[in-house]
Amino acid sequence: RSTAYDRKGVGGELMHTTEPTQRQIVIALAFTFAALFGVLLLKALSFEDAQRYDFSVRYAAGLIVRQGNGPKLYDVQEQARVQELLFPGRGFMVDPHPPFEALLFAPFTKLPYLRAYIAWGTLNIFLWMAFVLFARRIAPVPKQTFRYFVLGYTFFPLWINLHHGMTSELPLIAYLLAFLSLKRKQEFQAGASLGLGLFKFHLVIPFVLLFVLRGKWKFVAGFASVVALLAALSLAIVGTQGMVSYVRLIALMMRHPENPIYASIVPANMPNVRGFFTALMEGTIGLKSINLVVALVSGFFLLFTSLLWRRVEKWHRDDALGPIFAAGIAVSLMTGFHLF
Repeated sequence: RSTAYDRKGVGGELMHTTEPTQRQIVIALAFTFAALFGVLLLKALSFEDAQRYDFSVRYAAGLIVRQGNGPKLYDVQEQARVQELLFPGRGFMVDPHPPFEALLFAPFTKLPYLRAYIAWGTLNIFLWMAFVLFARRIAPVPKQTFRYFVLGYTFFPLWINLHHGMTSELPLIAYLLAFLSLKRKQEFQAGASLGLGLFKFHLVIPFVLLFVLRGKWKFVAGFASVVALLAALSLAIVGTQGMVSYVRLIALMMRHPENPIYASIVPANMPNVRGFFTALMEGTIGLKSINLVVALVSGFFLLFTSLLWRRVEKWHRDDALGPIFAAGIAVSLMTGFHLF
């Protein structure tokens, strides 16, 4: 039987709202999973379309590692060769993701591409549902559960993540786990949880810098412990040669964004500080000058937010963490090196 509660509407009148039972919630989640999985299957119907998804690059990287060619993972010619073998005539998409990510996708390459895409998509659906359920304890609005589900499962960026077979849900959950740990005053665990988001390291490192500026060394130590673990894992996967190649690839992407190889990573298209000043100043001043402006403005945002966080901490209010944590995420996205 459903439970009910009253709340005041916009005009002050009492509104009767029905809260679903546990059984109704389970049924709703089952239908939600079926709907998401159905969309996934529809996207997998055409190999011609599916081979253009981001997942294709992850799949190719995983295959390189599974074949024992980890040291060549960031050799552009090797990436191009494997992608052409898997997806003839599709064109080349450079892979700048960290080495340990390729290890995650290596087992999926034991399956044909479309089956692997469906398997990874299914995992993404479970991660999405886990996020929505775990976030409920810290998301009291909307109060009615089904309205909360509507917001959670119609969030467009997560549909894009599911559609393209991306890894964005991993740092999303890492941020959630970090927030839950901070709510419990467990700073080391919070830092370690955020370290799990290093799949998108450019979107979590600015957030960690906020804790460095605030002198929160337990959080930094937790994050550093996971960094060390993943760095050791990456070294084991690609070796010293592969690590050097990875650093060189990132450096080349920064110095030569106009190179056609990096056509899918155009800075001026990014909705962040780097994208704004690149679009504004490109062709007027040199790339080094643009990068300097980006660094200075990003540094200002991070410093300002860290000072604001210090001030908020002095309030000693349980409800103060949520807004300032959200502000920290927003600033991290704006100052991150890469964002679409």
